[in-house]
Amino acid sequence: AALATEGGPITASPGLGPQQAQQGGSEQPLPDAADGRLSPRVRRELVSMAKEVSSSTAAGNLQAYSDMVQALLADCRSFPEYPMWELEIVAEFLGRVLRFDVLPRGQLLCCLLTCIIAALRSPLGSKMTTFALRALDQLQARISEFPSLIEELNFLRVRKESQALHMAA
Repeated sequence: AALATEGGPITASPGLGPQQAQQGGSEQPLPDAADGRLSPRVRRELVSMAKEVSSSTAAGNLQAYSDMVQALLADCRSFPEYPMWELEIVAEFLGRVLRFDVLPRGQLLCCLLTCIIAALRSPLGSKMTTFALRALDQLQARISEFPSLIEELNFLRVRKESQALHMAA
C-alpha cells in the first residue's frame, strides 16, 4: 500500500511492522513508529484523512476510500495472525472510524460490525477479544445507534456468564 506525503510516498507491505516500512525508497523507519506503534498524532491524522475523504463529494475520492476500507475488512480473517501491536492499531483505527461516523451506512458498516462481533465470540483473553474490546471502546459514545450490536453484546455476555457458571459447577 502507498500513501503520498510531502516527503514522498510511504509504502508498507501487509504484515510488516513500521520498522520495515519505507519512505521515499529509503530504509528509514516511519518517524512515529520507533516502538512499533503509531503515535497518537499519526492515528489522529489517519482518522482525519478518512473523515475528509468520506465527506468529499468527489466520486473518485469516495471510491478510493471505499476500496481502502474494503481491503482492510477483506483481511479480517487474517487478524488473528497479526502481531498484537498491529491488531491494536487496526482495532483503534476501525473503532475511531465508527466513533466519528466515517463509514457510510450499508455493507461496509455491516462488515465491520460483523468482524467485531466475530472477534467478541473468541475465547476471553484472546487477541481477537482484545481487538474487539479496543474497537468497541472507541464506539462507546455512539453504541446506542447500533441496537443489533447491543443485542449481540447482551447475548454474548449472558452466554459467557452461563459458561462460567457451568465451569464453576
